[in-house]
Parts: sequence; structure tokens; C-alpha cells
Amino acid sequence: MWGNSAAFLCSNLSAGISGEVVHVDGGFNIAAMNELELK
Repeated sequence: MWGNSAAFLCSNLSAGISGEVVHVDGGFNIAAMNELELK
């Protein structure tokens, strides 16, 4: 998965992307968890 993202960011397809955070974590960054679930 990470290799595909790196290849995309190095290609001309990503020329219009600037100042963005690209999360490569399979959706973990949008999962809702409380503090008890993280422990």
C-alpha cells in the first residue's frame, strides 16, 4: 500500500497536490475510538 502512494506522489498525477497530509493507514485516522479502546 505504501509503495503505491509513493509512486503516485512521485508521478505527474500528483502535480496539483500541495500542502496536503496524505494518510496511508487503511482508514485508521478516521476511525472513532475512545481512550479505553486505545489501551
